[in-house]
Amino acid sequence: MKDQELVQILKRIATAYKTLYVMGCFGAPMNDTNKKRYCNNHEYNRKPDRQAMIKAASADTFGFDCVCLIKGVLWGWSGDTSKTYGGATYNSNGVPDTSADGMIRFCQNVSTDFSNIVPGEAVWLSGHIGIYIGDGLAVECTPKWKNCVQITAVANIGSVAGYQSRRWTKHGKLPYVEYSAQTEKKTIDEIAKEVIAGMWGNGVARKQLLTEAGYDYRAVQDKVNALMTRPTTTGDVYYDFLKANGFTDYAAAGIYANLQAESAMKPTNLQNSYEKKLGMDDAAYTAAVDSGAYTNFVKDSAGYGLAQWTYWSRKQKLLEYAKSQGKSIGDGIMQMQFLVKEMSKALIAKMNAAKSASEAAKIFMLEFERPANQSASAQNARAKIAEDILKKYGV
Repeated sequence: MKDQELVQILKRIATAYKTLYVMGCFGAPMNDTNKKRYCNNHEYNRKPDRQAMIKAASADTFGFDCVCLIKGVLWGWSGDTSKTYGGATYNSNGVPDTSADGMIRFCQNVSTDFSNIVPGEAVWLSGHIGIYIGDGLAVECTPKWKNCVQITAVANIGSVAGYQSRRWTKHGKLPYVEYSAQTEKKTIDEIAKEVIAGMWGNGVARKQLLTEAGYDYRAVQDKVNALMTRPTTTGDVYYDFLKANGFTDYAAAGIYANLQAESAMKPTNLQNSYEKKLGMDDAAYTAAVDSGAYTNFVKDSAGYGLAQWTYWSRKQKLLEYAKSQGKSIGDGIMQMQFLVKEMSKALIAKMNAAKSASEAAKIFMLEFERPANQSASAQNARAKIAEDILKKYGV
């Protein structure tokens, strides 16, 4: 999302929509079902006065808290009262579910000097976060003052007539937002790797997007073709894919180790416990999903593929991506493209900053795969696989 798009959406929410501060809510309309949910989802909301406010809200009022306002917008909130979360999809677009304090840790160029802040940056103080929108103003959701999403003055810059003021501690650039000052052109190699990762669409749409962004479509496509058809350097297409997409050897080994642990690097792998339950093996399940004979892929809770995608929203996006690429749901390279697309910029940067394959494996396990067993022994097992992979393929 571009910085100005984020700013305009937040301004519109603050000025054109009915909103209410509801802890843990990222844009859900206050219909009867959601009122019951959010009156009991958090101890703060269970306070009698907060329950009374939630119950009194109209069905076209949307609930947010401070960090959930930002996450909701980045997750695609659109103000749709017919959708459970106003159009937002939980944990999507590479944006993790994190707290206000967690989000500032993901930010880049964090500073206490507010003289260089630009619109679209996060503004933070302990336990609270908002977004700077320019002209000395920020959008925040707080129970203070108006008890809703509101525009306030950034006291670090100065007071603004007609607005309440808040002094913040730090500000920083969100890794999920494209800032105007960061839009200098990338190299053909960099863009080609983004194309391979699925970030520029396909066919006519890809050509249009690249051209509008000022890139030579033919030069980019030639580089894509060269990267995709070159002889592998390790003999393993998945490791080479990760290296071709800019991952260090440590990061590539860490990701590979996790996929090895999840699926034995088999892209058609159906979670073993579901083979008997569904009466299908890997091949039959894959074929049934591809043909449309099996229609419960998204909601069946069965782990599938290289990364053993399980949660419904992620499986839905995987299926949609496979269809958009014209590929089988069991296509390994398509899954790798989707995996990179799912990773946040912050996670990619963290993986590439890892000082060992073991460290990268543990980061990917805890922040991307998030398996049920996250014990020290489970982490060490994946770290051992990563070190073995590094010895085999690392250069």
